[in-house]
Amino acid sequence: MELWVVQAAVLFLLVGCEVARGQAPSAAQSPAGDLTQVSIENLMNVEVTSVSKKEQKLSQVAAAVYVITQEDIRHSGATNIPDLLRMVPGLDVAQINANTWAISSRGFNSEFANKLLVLIDGRTVYTPLFGGANWDTFDVPLEDIDRIEVIRGPGGTIWGANAVNGVINVITKKTEDTLGGLVTTGGGTAAQEFGTVQYGGKIQQDTSYRIFAKYLNGDHFPDLNGTNGEDGWHLLHGGFREDTRLSAKDSLTTQGDLYAGSEGSTIVHTILNPPENVEVQRLTPLSGGNVLGKWNHIFSDRADMTMQIYFDRYTRSGPEVRETRNTYDFEFQNHLVWGNRQDVIWGFGYRHSADQTLGTIDEAFAPADWDGDLFSAFVQDQITVRPDRVFLSIGTKLENSYFTGFDLQPSIRVAWTPNKRHTFWASISRAARTPARRDEGVQAAGQSTISAPAIPPTSIPLSPVSAIPAAKLPAPRTQPPRPRATTQPKQTFVLPNYVVPLFAAFFITLAIFALPKILSHRPNSSSSTTSAASQPASETKPVAQPPRTESPKPAKPAGQTQISPKSAAVKSPADQPRPSQTVATPSAASLRTDSFPSVNAPASSNSSPARGEVLDQVLPEVSDKARSTIHGTVRVAVRVHVDPAGNVASAELDAPGPSSFFADLALKAARRWEFTSPEVNGHSVPSEWLIHFHITSSGTKAIPTQTAP
Repeated sequence: MELWVVQAAVLFLLVGCEVARGQAPSAAQSPAGDLTQVSIENLMNVEVTSVSKKEQKLSQVAAAVYVITQEDIRHSGATNIPDLLRMVPGLDVAQINANTWAISSRGFNSEFANKLLVLIDGRTVYTPLFGGANWDTFDVPLEDIDRIEVIRGPGGTIWGANAVNGVINVITKKTEDTLGGLVTTGGGTAAQEFGTVQYGGKIQQDTSYRIFAKYLNGDHFPDLNGTNGEDGWHLLHGGFREDTRLSAKDSLTTQGDLYAGSEGSTIVHTILNPPENVEVQRLTPLSGGNVLGKWNHIFSDRADMTMQIYFDRYTRSGPEVRETRNTYDFEFQNHLVWGNRQDVIWGFGYRHSADQTLGTIDEAFAPADWDGDLFSAFVQDQITVRPDRVFLSIGTKLENSYFTGFDLQPSIRVAWTPNKRHTFWASISRAARTPARRDEGVQAAGQSTISAPAIPPTSIPLSPVSAIPAAKLPAPRTQPPRPRATTQPKQTFVLPNYVVPLFAAFFITLAIFALPKILSHRPNSSSSTTSAASQPASETKPVAQPPRTESPKPAKPAGQTQISPKSAAVKSPADQPRPSQTVATPSAASLRTDSFPSVNAPASSNSSPARGEVLDQVLPEVSDKARSTIHGTVRVAVRVHVDPAGNVASAELDAPGPSSFFADLALKAARRWEFTSPEVNGHSVPSEWLIHFHITSSGTKAIPTQTAP
């Protein structure tokens, strides 16, 4: 290699490193970081989402989970996802040629591992034609990957068919974590040239985006004889992602990808005349794209729902058969916390997949074109048998697959955490694999229809037959024709196509409208608080009541606290004074508190607004490792509903901020606050507060504001 080529390459790498510094750091990253430098206690608190489609601590998961973090990716030196997966224990990763990999869990490895399910941001990339994943087209920029979660073991209860031996879920970063410019480039002997150009920015305060373009050019591998293996390849990949916060409780994610390229391969080709199998080189053009939309809505801190829809299309022209596939997918899931011990998640989905194949003499499918529908529904309940110690997960998934019909995939898992450094778990699961078209369809490999040679007509002499008089011939018998036995076709019940969409629409309507109303009227944690909170609500009806004769009481200044929170909590409903007959019009702030109707308690026209005070405030417990990841200020707003006793009855995120990790810490801290309840007409009433947490690398500040009454 000439000297100027080396100098130009080194200069290009240095420029790429300098431009990459323009990438804005994450406002608040997970404290996982490099897992080798994290203590056992913090490692047990690393949150994963692939086991139950919700955030869970690693110590509470009854599954063999391995997480590849962004720090692991930077230190690995890998340039593609298959090489990253080599660090996962129990995962078999083998490279067949320059552009083909075989990856599987718990053995049974081949080019198309039909017992391993692969997802990218919740999008299934399993092909029903051959039964497996095409790893050559999973060219996600490694700088955009937040983490890769690998589950070794069955996961059919949540993810459905083909998650028999494991699940690999690639989760990319939010656009808020990739602001700025990024340029990376490199080259070598195998990967001759590769590079990524990316830019992320904000359109408005609540909308951020990123766009990228990536290219790679891989050299061929040597074959068994040491010569050119004819398996070189190149791929051009571009994509975008946009995250929009529609409101304090709604967020929308839109992303898409486009790619095009080609790769070489060597196959065994069949020749009919003379019959012989020879090795030939083929070039396979690749192209495809997808678009995904995901909407998340938070009902409260105890319920949320997610709706996702995506379309995927790709074309592979070779090496043996040409395939074009279109996939439409819809998923809905609802997560709710039921009581203090049950965490339920349920959902349903629909997928339509259609392919068009063009066979050759080497391989063909019959029928050439195929389409199928897949319906599924699942439910899983995580029961806290003992807080922070024993967790029981029970669930199942019902799926109507392409070829096998309805299939049930139940699961029972138990996790026991005796201390902060150990977790023991056991599970019993059933997972199913959907047959691929290669298994069920008629496959013709090396077969062809050969026409037989034409045979000239030949005259065949017949022996003469003597004439028989007609009189000696017996008369033909006339018998009535026998009735033929007819077999009635079996009546099979076929489910109409409109039934499942109707049920889906019904469940969506139930989840959106009914569940928030049910959750908004749940009882409080203690019986005394429930009675104290519900008593004023039952007495605020604007009906005429006879005046009561009471002993006169000394006048008190407006807004003065008359009863302490502790005494108000133990005070019986019979001892509390009744409200006056005049009912005040509820303010705009009190209308938002639907969990406590007694906020709209009556008040005299000449009294000042009732105010409460903060008795005890609790700040989020942020470790030094987590604070070191903060650049600037992480702002989280939590809205709390306070009962008449001054305790927090419920809390919800009003502004989660850029990190779910710090939002969860702020939410837990807000639930432990204590207040002095405001008084209206001489008795304590519920209130509503908005707490702003400002978390920096040096400390945490809390700013409480009473919003109702």
